[in-house]
Amino acid sequence: MFRFSHSEETFLRELHGIALQRLGDHTDVQSYTQNRIPAGGVDEPPLLENLLSALSLRGDFQPYRNILETRGGVLEDTGIGICPSGEVTICAHGGGPLKSIQSDAYTLFSKLECSFDFSASLIQKICITLGETLSCQLRAEPDWYPKLLKVLPRTKQQASVALFKTFIGGWTTTHRMHEPSKLKCLFGCFDATDDLPHYLFCTPLWMIAAGAVGAPPPLLRSKSVCA
Repeated sequence: MFRFSHSEETFLRELHGIALQRLGDHTDVQSYTQNRIPAGGVDEPPLLENLLSALSLRGDFQPYRNILETRGGVLEDTGIGICPSGEVTICAHGGGPLKSIQSDAYTLFSKLECSFDFSASLIQKICITLGETLSCQLRAEPDWYPKLLKVLPRTKQQASVALFKTFIGGWTTTHRMHEPSKLKCLFGCFDATDDLPHYLFCTPLWMIAAGAVGAPPPLLRSKSVCA
């Protein structure tokens, strides 16, 4: 959101001005004095306000501003900083060329969004993906995480990314995306839905995957999850 807001800053600010102009006096006092679009009875702030908050590192993004302020307004090895006026700036740093905004934003966000025990956090997320019933039936080996770290460097990057997207339930299925029309299994299981919990044990899908690597498909549900 930070990168997108920065790339579309001019348009977002123009759109914000148009919205405020059309609202006129038809807004609450607090929103009027803060020059903000009112929430309109919705629990979350308007999307446009969220985008501008990301741009200025305010609101939900305030913790990242706090990180910059504790470091004198500049985050080492990035081009993200805070001017004396309070505005967030993006510029070259260390006398070198400007890195990508995505890279610098990741460096900033990783200062806050970090896990002190990544394997435990990953197990917790996998349990959410699998669901309570299935996750309670499975037992992971004590050294599963070190083994995973040894295997990942020998795999292609896209395969590693696909694995972690599976761990966190990041497949773009019609059920996860809350599509109005939910599809059936894309591999022909007529009694199953287009959802990750099904695909973990989808026989046609595992036949295709096993054939691609020249290995027999897993016969047990636990082997499907751990394959």
